[in-house]
Amino acid sequence: MRVVFDTNTLISALLFRGHSSFLVPLWQNHEITVLASHDSVIEFLRVLNYPKFNLSSLQIKSVADAYLPYVVLIGVDKSQLPDDLPQCRDIKDQPFIDLAYFGKADALISGDSDLLVLNGQLPFAIETPAAFKQRNL
Repeated sequence: MRVVFDTNTLISALLFRGHSSFLVPLWQNHEITVLASHDSVIEFLRVLNYPKFNLSSLQIKSVADAYLPYVVLIGVDKSQLPDDLPQCRDIKDQPFIDLAYFGKADALISGDSDLLVLNGQLPFAIETPAAFKQRNL
């Protein structure tokens, strides 16, 4: 199964060991294929540096090392997107849709309502971590 995670889902899974933490062993044991793009990786690293997380550079490296070695990088050529591809109402979330489209993802995992509202309008599922777990595990 090919999946894309939005940044908030990744942060939740890696930092807070909350309801999304079940995802970490799935990608680390290669039970799912995680897709990432240059933009999604930059966003992930940018968010890890937020002062509210109070992470040292060593902690940031440790968190990144729990994720980045497991991703498959996908090139996203926005000029090749179909004109009828649904657009997210929050422009900051559109790169996740574009990535899932180009990566031929089976699912985009997110808790963001701006993304979830598009479920059923794209060639991949957009679902919460809980819905993904219920449907696939």
